[in-house]
Order: sequence, then structure tokens, then C-alpha cells
Amino acid sequence: MKKYLLPLLMAGAAFAQSTTSVSTSETTLKESIMDKLKKNTSMSYFSQMAGPGLKTPLDTNSLDGENNPEVGSPISIWNQVSLRYQMTKDVRFVINGRFEQYLGRRLDGDGKAIQNTEGLNPVTGFAIRHKFTDKFSYSGGLNTILANVEKDTQEEGLVANPGGFQTFMYKVNDKLTVGSWVSARAHFYDNAERNSEQKRWDLWIAPFAEYSIADNTYLRGWIGQDYDHDTEGSFFASTNRGNDAGLGVDFGINKHFGVYPYIEMSWADRTAADDVTISTDSATIGAWFYGSIF
Repeated sequence: MKKYLLPLLMAGAAFAQSTTSVSTSETTLKESIMDKLKKNTSMSYFSQMAGPGLKTPLDTNSLDGENNPEVGSPISIWNQVSLRYQMTKDVRFVINGRFEQYLGRRLDGDGKAIQNTEGLNPVTGFAIRHKFTDKFSYSGGLNTILANVEKDTQEEGLVANPGGFQTFMYKVNDKLTVGSWVSARAHFYDNAERNSEQKRWDLWIAPFAEYSIADNTYLRGWIGQDYDHDTEGSFFASTNRGNDAGLGVDFGINKHFGVYPYIEMSWADRTAADDVTISTDSATIGAWFYGSIF
């Protein structure tokens, strides 16, 4: 029996070595995957405050004659938290959670109070940054709803709304940059009737200019136009929902926090024969808050 013992021991040792090697390879692979996930995963936030009204900045509870909140009242803060995975140099996969907060009274049509924090539809898609030349660059992306949690869009039967917020920038010189913001979305519903009757797209275009006044500090202003699909016409028929303009100073404090306070004025669409009236009655104080969490 002894002559069989050495081959058996050698076989057992080889098997053990093979098993250890496989186990080590699996562990190394898992560590490699985890390291890659950790290295390429990041999280950021963006918030936009709308209000208070410029004429009454300390009053967030003003109601008009019809018992509705007046311009800039209550203050609202739209929030987005983004989980991002770097796929290539220019492209990230993103999942964006969203919610909105209101500071002050909100009443429904019956005069009853409405809760001041609302969950919004989360979206998922791709964020893209690309530098075409030393002067011309683009950032933005494409996403669509991940889940339909909003009451209004649930009632509409919304199933997808591909689109996103795009920024095109041209660096004129070391101080001045011009460009345009474009926010566009298509809307798809759960049946043919709704697709033929309800709004199929929306579009906001806002040329802007910014001037560097210090490191990571920019004076920035814009003029925007807001369009909706005209459901009474063809798919390409549009109606102007209004216009807006703003001016403020963007402070990029560090990678974790930046703030862009501004004064914004808005006015309804007018035909060529109408007078456009712009006053502080429609002006609000707004701000962006943004940064990287990790």
C-alpha cells in the first residue's frame, strides 16, 4: 500500500494548492471590483431655491385675494442627490433622487394646508462632459424617470420622459464666457389616447454670459424662453409659456460647496402688439447650492 501513498499525498497537495489558488484569485477579483467601484463612484447634490419675493423678502406667508400664495411665497427648494459611476472619461451613469421643500403656508383649492416636503420622480441615465476645443465645451446628459411617484404625473399616465439639462459654453477670453442652457424633455404616456391629447414635450432655452471677477467667482446673467407643446396643433406646434431673466454672482467656495444667489424676473408671453411690462412685482430672490459629497 505504501507505493500508492506518495502519489496520493502529491495529488492531495496539488488539489489543495489549486483550491487555494482559485480562492486567492476570487478574493483578488472581488477586491479589484470593489476598488474599481470605490474609485469610480461619487455623489453630488444640487438645490435650487425659488423665492422669496423681492418686494417682501421676509414674508414667506403672503396670500393673494384668491387665497393663493403670492409671487415667491412660500419659498421652495428643489433638491437633487446624484449617485454617479464613471464609465469613461466623459460619461457617467447616474441615479438622481429628487424632492422639493416649501417654507411657509401652502393651501389647496379648498384652503386646506398641504405638506411642505414632496417626493419627486427619481431619474436615471447618463451625464456627459466633453471638451471639443480649448474654447468650446459641453456638459449635460440624458435621463428619464426611474419611478412615477408624483400625483400629477401618475394621473397623466406618464411612463417615460427622456431629456435633460444641457450646457454649451464658449470661452471668449480668460474673463468672459458665453453659452446657452437648454432643458428639453419628451413625454410618453401609457396609452395612445393620452399620447394624442396631452403635452408631448417642453423646452427652455436660456443664452447666458459670465464674467470671472476672481478665482472661482463669476458674475452671470441669462435671458430665457419657455415653450410647451401646443396640444391643439401638430407634434411640432408650440406655445410660449413665458420668459425669465436673472443676474447674480456664483461663488465656487470649494469642491464640496458652491452657491449662486441671483435676482430673477419673469413675465408672461406677449404678442408683438402688446406692451411687455417688467416690474419687481414678479421678481424673486433665488439661489443654486451645489457640491460634491464624496
